[in-house]
Amino acid sequence: MAAFAALIAAQPAAAQNRPTDQDPLSLEEVLEEQLSAPYYGQTSDGFGRAQRPIVDRIPRKGLRGAGYWRTNVKYFKGVGNILTDLQDMTLYATSQDRDYQVSSVTGEALDKWRPLTVPETTETTGLWGKAWNDDMKAWVLTFADKPLYRFAGDDEPGDVRGKGGDWYVMEVIG
Repeated sequence: MAAFAALIAAQPAAAQNRPTDQDPLSLEEVLEEQLSAPYYGQTSDGFGRAQRPIVDRIPRKGLRGAGYWRTNVKYFKGVGNILTDLQDMTLYATSQDRDYQVSSVTGEALDKWRPLTVPETTETTGLWGKAWNDDMKAWVLTFADKPLYRFAGDDEPGDVRGKGGDWYVMEVIG
């Protein structure tokens, strides 16, 4: 019985309530549901509401809503469908961002990693949100709680020179 309970708990809620005569959930639907749920983990203040360590695959459906007007999805050979800014420059996220609604890039790193800033009054919905960058005294657009950044070393659309280490791009699924 315990194994059955563990199996049910591991399935997304939508799958648990879905009639058995319907098609199984798609990867995109599973991702959207997982990313919509609050995440709790280790933060700078201990355990609490936090950012997921890595969100490198995102559902296309999840891009709808307020916030999408600042971004685009672009296909690049060798990279795939990724989240970009409106000039089709690659957007990155970092596993260093851990605290909920906080952009942790500070000091000289801001010369290299440029946050996608938004006005304080920006309304966001769905998986879109904002994080505060204290060094810049500015709000940064987030997707699935992850602040979005541009890399200064990318010269043209499709460049992913910032990818590696703690930095990654968000592949769009669906």
